[in-house]
Amino acid sequence: MEDTQNTTACRNCQQPLPDNAAFCPACGQKNTDGRITVKELVGRFFSDLLNLDGRIFQTMGVLMVPGKLTKNFFEGKHIRYYHPVRLFILSGALFIALLSYRVSKSNINDVDRLWEQREKAYELKHLKQQLDTLSEGVTSEFDHTLVDEALDSLNARFLQDHPLIDLDSVEITDAINVSTDGASSPGKKVAVDDLINMTEDSIAVKYEVNGFWERYIFIQNIRIQKSIKGFLFYLMGNILWMTLIMMPMLALVLKMLYLRKPFLYIEHLVFSFHTHTFGFLLYSLLFLIGSYEDFEILNWAFILIVIYFLFGMKRFYEQSWIVTFLKFILINVLYLVIFICAAFLVAVVSAFLF
Repeated sequence: MEDTQNTTACRNCQQPLPDNAAFCPACGQKNTDGRITVKELVGRFFSDLLNLDGRIFQTMGVLMVPGKLTKNFFEGKHIRYYHPVRLFILSGALFIALLSYRVSKSNINDVDRLWEQREKAYELKHLKQQLDTLSEGVTSEFDHTLVDEALDSLNARFLQDHPLIDLDSVEITDAINVSTDGASSPGKKVAVDDLINMTEDSIAVKYEVNGFWERYIFIQNIRIQKSIKGFLFYLMGNILWMTLIMMPMLALVLKMLYLRKPFLYIEHLVFSFHTHTFGFLLYSLLFLIGSYEDFEILNWAFILIVIYFLFGMKRFYEQSWIVTFLKFILINVLYLVIFICAAFLVAVVSAFLF
């Protein structure tokens, strides 16, 4: 049971309450004795959920109009819409989750097939050694030409069915060159037996890979070769970080192009967040409806995002179509440069941290 008469201060913010107050005038929390029923708990859950969804739907509706959400946001309508950074992170996380799920349903397992074949060849190699030992015993016990020919044929067929069985070593090359003189270091041939039976650190010690960076890169290359699929998923998981790196750089480009306009840097940054949020949500929708394998649809979606960006610039920055289009072309060229730099940086960091 609630007791609002004997409560003189809000249990949440300690704000003094008027007599018989049902809600706190400061924080809005309901005035109770601290206990709630199951019905109230469930009711509060659905209330928060519906309020959340209501604000999301309102934000999504305005986001569909290029540039309008950013314009409304800087007109002072903050509470009405989702925070730009939070919206960007949520949409990016949804995109990455759906992308990873769809990729997992594709033929990505084939990328690790070579390593699986090496492991299988390693097992068969030891079986062949046992076969060779038995063959020597048979030939010594049965001294007959037909027996020798049969065993030779058996060995030949065994090797024919398993071409990797004679692969003794794998070349581990440096995917990233960190030498100061710019010269690429040669790869090291590592025995397959060592790759399967030893840890990466032990392999580096055995093959005398010295120097902190050379040793670290050598170990990372082994890890990536053993699980290319795992590395690809790890790389996809860092797409959001890559886009976050791009946002300040893109906002700086917009700031330079609109230097004579009275826009603050933060306004360009929010515009970038909203534009990329639209792209994340559009591709997430395509992944949800199963159109990720249709490259034509994905291409049309990319074109739609480009058009959205153009119309968003026109609405938000309010310049003529000719000026907007010229700046749009220049921004796209610079955006490509930013994208390549950010993608390279994230790929290198992912390779180091995998």
